[in-house]
Amino acid sequence: MYFRESGQMGTDVKIIQPTMMNGNLMYQVELPARPGNKGGKRWVDGSAVQPSAMSDAWEYAWWNRETETYEDIPESEPEGTDNI
Repeated sequence: MYFRESGQMGTDVKIIQPTMMNGNLMYQVELPARPGNKGGKRWVDGSAVQPSAMSDAWEYAWWNRETETYEDIPESEPEGTDNI
């Protein structure tokens, strides 16, 4: 995925996990090390993350908001549920 921060160049990041914080979709991402920045993990607003051009390298999984874990994608989506 691609993280675009105001006033900064975009950065390719790895999404660790999504979550809902105060009603907003947030992603914990792993930022790569760069000169003057040691990298690391941080939470970013979902609107700041965009798909990267390497879409064939993406992995997909089902995120369970209650347990905050990844699960296998179900054969059919249970009634009344949503996914991130």
